[in-house]
Amino acid sequence: MDEDLPRGQDIEWTARMTKAGYRLLFEPQAAIEHRPERKELDTLREYVRKSGYYTIQVRLRHPEVFNTPAVFGSALFLRVFAPVIAALTTLKIVIQTREIRQHARIIPYIYLQKLSWCEGAAESLSDLKRGD
Repeated sequence: MDEDLPRGQDIEWTARMTKAGYRLLFEPQAAIEHRPERKELDTLREYVRKSGYYTIQVRLRHPEVFNTPAVFGSALFLRVFAPVIAALTTLKIVIQTREIRQHARIIPYIYLQKLSWCEGAAESLSDLKRGD
């Protein structure tokens, strides 16, 4: 795994294996439990912002694997359209995930997390453009 990435090493590895021709399988019965120290909304939002910061770099490094639209390479686009991107992503999650629909009260929090991801991704793109 790319140890230079503080986050997103797993998806970066997945992209490289996919590009190398390996067939990756998903086991729906597998379970991973994370016990993060993110119990407050602000702490969780910061974690997701950092995830956006690094995973946008992975997505742009492997656009053919992730089908990343070219506009996602623009910090301005992400900043301007973050509310729309967050809403559409949240809607997709709600439609695809029965458990979310059963606990509808968490939908606004999902939306806030998606906004945080966009914020981090836009920050990352700005830093990359500046050469930081």
